[in-house]
Amino acid sequence: MEKDSIQNSAVNEINPLLLESLSRDAKRAMAVLDELSRKADWLESEEDIKKFAVTVHGIKSPLKNVGQSKLSESASMLEQACREMRIDYVASSAPAFLDELRTLITDIESKQSLDETSGDNDEDAPDLLEKLLAISEQCEEYNRRGVLNMITEIESCSAKTRAVLKEVKDLAMQSDFEDAEKAIAAYISELS
Repeated sequence: MEKDSIQNSAVNEINPLLLESLSRDAKRAMAVLDELSRKADWLESEEDIKKFAVTVHGIKSPLKNVGQSKLSESASMLEQACREMRIDYVASSAPAFLDELRTLITDIESKQSLDETSGDNDEDAPDLLEKLLAISEQCEEYNRRGVLNMITEIESCSAKTRAVLKEVKDLAMQSDFEDAEKAIAAYISELS
């Protein structure tokens, strides 16, 4: 498997919220995959193989969304091999996939740590208020995709704004649009 380096995949250009989401998804997947792969007989259990297939299926799109196309393709091939019960392929390919996923998680965490300590995003973009109002409108319409798309459009923001956007994103993911709207309204009044 050819390695997709996080540095070579334009991660520095990816919205921090998208990276955070990938990090969370990758860690969840890694926990399940690590647990399975530690079992000596997991490749003999149809239930474990299905669990592996479902888990790699769930990480395919997030990987592709941040430019990790080779790793996403590896996940797809592993998923297909699990579904077809091609155990030899899974046994030989899973360790390299898990190593690559581990490396990606470490690289993302390093990037996030660097972003948190960097002073590059101490100020919010001039159009932040306008974008917050647009997110609020999407919440009023119970439009999860609209909320998430609007949040990913906000690329330059302070740590405080990033924290509020993360809260709103998490609330929207739980379909708690009323609380998401309240969080935005409270932050807008704080900014005013």
